[in-house]
Amino acid sequence: MEKINAKVKMINQDDDVKSVSIRFSQFILGCFRLGREVKVTPKANACFNKAGYKIHYYVDSVSVCVGIGKDHTAELSMTKKAWNALMEGEKVFCTTTEEFKKKYVYKKKK
Repeated sequence: MEKINAKVKMINQDDDVKSVSIRFSQFILGCFRLGREVKVTPKANACFNKAGYKIHYYVDSVSVCVGIGKDHTAELSMTKKAWNALMEGEKVFCTTTEEFKKKYVYKKKK
């Protein structure tokens, strides 16, 4: 791992809208390669979120920036414990939309 130890604040401004579209605030301990291929199935559940969606980790975390086309990025984020499990070869799976609906949306009445 290349040590960085730097506080970073990034603001992405959409040129078409002239307003902030994403803001990052993090303290980067270091940079390294993910070290393992991760595939996402087309059946993986995705959620559209209203503006203001946040993730706040209360433990160390790992983030991976994924480029999309020439103008967009996405973030894959996880706890450091999840990253450790990934590095140890644990199985990677995605919750499908059907599984998500059964587990979180359409709870069966008893």
